[in-house]
Amino acid sequence: MDLSKKTIRHDKARASAVQALVQLAAKHPPEDITMTQIAAAMGLTQRALFRSFLNKDVIEKALIEWIYEIIKEQNERLSNSVESPLLILKGLFYANIHFLDSSPGILRILIHELNKPQTTPLKKEICKFFISYTGYLEIVIEQGKHTNEILHQINTRGAAIQFISAIHGLLLQVSIGYTDQKDIMPSIAEYWDIFERSLRVVKNFNAQ
Repeated sequence: MDLSKKTIRHDKARASAVQALVQLAAKHPPEDITMTQIAAAMGLTQRALFRSFLNKDVIEKALIEWIYEIIKEQNERLSNSVESPLLILKGLFYANIHFLDSSPGILRILIHELNKPQTTPLKKEICKFFISYTGYLEIVIEQGKHTNEILHQINTRGAAIQFISAIHGLLLQVSIGYTDQKDIMPSIAEYWDIFERSLRVVKNFNAQ
């Protein structure tokens, strides 16, 4: 078989398995999802699924890689089309929330894994992703300081973590029913406004 065709087949199987896992996680506890259920959701036999994936851990790792690819694509698109670091952050804020809100199973998997007391291969991958993304946000925030959009005294690492926490907080409210999904757009605007003012408020005060 041609190598390129084999790669395409593997990529399609990977994408299909990841989507099946995410869809199942939106309705079932992540820890209860089995390879049999994933295979059924893909329209495959369990044997056929095992030919592409050794176990569920491999599919979960592919999920984190897929999330990283989506977020990286969002980062690159905004960085290439928007000059203002603060507007890049705003674009990421909205894009990240829309992406995760459209696939609620993702958040359930992440929260479930991070709440485990023990270290697991998937937990390591998730932590690596968050460390990498936090690092990218820190770069954008530092750029905002250089353009005088963000107060120089702002703690860069703290602001990056606050950014991620705000996204998590809003999506958690939606997942537990505290915020209705149809109200997520005005909620995103409110959350962003709070975050943006946290970067600017001291600067505005000093300017008085």
